[in-house]
Amino acid sequence: MNKNLSTLTVRELLAAYVQALGELKNRGVLRTSNNPVGDYTEWLVANTLGLKLLGNSTAAYDAVDNIGVKYPIKGRRQTPENMSTQLGMFHNLNNGGFDYLIAILFHPDFTPRIVVKVPHAVVAQYSRFHAYNNAHILHIQGSWLTDSRVEHITNLFV
Repeated sequence: MNKNLSTLTVRELLAAYVQALGELKNRGVLRTSNNPVGDYTEWLVANTLGLKLLGNSTAAYDAVDNIGVKYPIKGRRQTPENMSTQLGMFHNLNNGGFDYLIAILFHPDFTPRIVVKVPHAVVAQYSRFHAYNNAHILHIQGSWLTDSRVEHITNLFV
C-alpha cells in the first residue's frame, strides 16, 4: 500500500490489516490469523533451517527435521510498549516431548535480535513452573543464554 497510513480512517487501517494477514496466509507465512508473531516465527524457522512444520494440534513441538529431531518454536516481538521477553508456555515439560527449542526475540520491525537453539535439558533447568498456568515459562534473557549448551544461530537469520 503506497498510501500514507496517517491519512487512513480507523476502519481503513483495520481493513488494510486484515488484507495483510490474508496475503500472508495466502503466501503460507501464517497458518492462522490469530497469532501473526507465532505463525511468522514458525514459518521463518522452518524455512531457514529446513524443518517440516506439523499440524497445529501437535503437542509439545511444532516441527521436525529430516532425522526426526523435534523442535518447539517460540518467538517474542518486543515493542516500546511491551518489552517482555517471555516465551510461550511449556506444558508437561518434565515428560520430554521435544529435543531442542528454537527461540527468537524480534526487534519491533520483526528483525531477529536473538535466535537460539536450546536443548530440552536447558529449558527444563532454567524455566520456572507456574501452578496457575500448569506450565513452565522461560524468558529469552538471563544467564541461560550464556550456557555452553545453548547454540546462538542469529547469523543464520540475517
